Amino acid sequence: MTTTAPSPLPTGARVAVVAPAAVIALVLAVAAVLLAPTLPGRIAVHFAADGTPDGWGSPWVMLTVALGLAVVAVALAVAALRARDRRTAATVVLVANLVAGILATGWIAVAASAAVGDGTFPVGWSVLLLGVGALAAAIPVAVLVRAAGPVPANDVTPLEVPAT
Repeated sequence: MTTTAPSPLPTGARVAVVAPAAVIALVLAVAAVLLAPTLPGRIAVHFAADGTPDGWGSPWVMLTVALGLAVVAVALAVAALRARDRRTAATVVLVANLVAGILATGWIAVAASAAVGDGTFPVGWSVLLLGVGALAAAIPVAVLVRAAGPVPANDVTPLEVPAT
């Protein structure tokens, strides 16, 4: 069976697929440059339920992971533009952008808290992390799913089951 290549996405749709991950990577890089001089050698990387830190680590390891994932999310979004199965591509972009958005916003929040605050992590910021991740994931997913072709209904040959 052969499938035809999907029609190319319009420019606005391509931007909507790639821009959220690119914005995450760019904002994270700018925040790292701005916050780097004020960061201590150790920052809180894990918090108890009440927002007090109970785990510590280097700010640079967390930044490297968050920035690396943001760059991977950009690459996956670019690859999704050429994917034959846009629904599968939408799922991949959904996961990548959701996690990249949460990690990037988390690093910025933790770094800002370590640089100017008391080092605690208010519970309300968790909602912000989820909101940024959800928004970064929802935009490209909506575009890719809308641009996906119809699901073939009679694509599989019937299974022959012998009578017993």
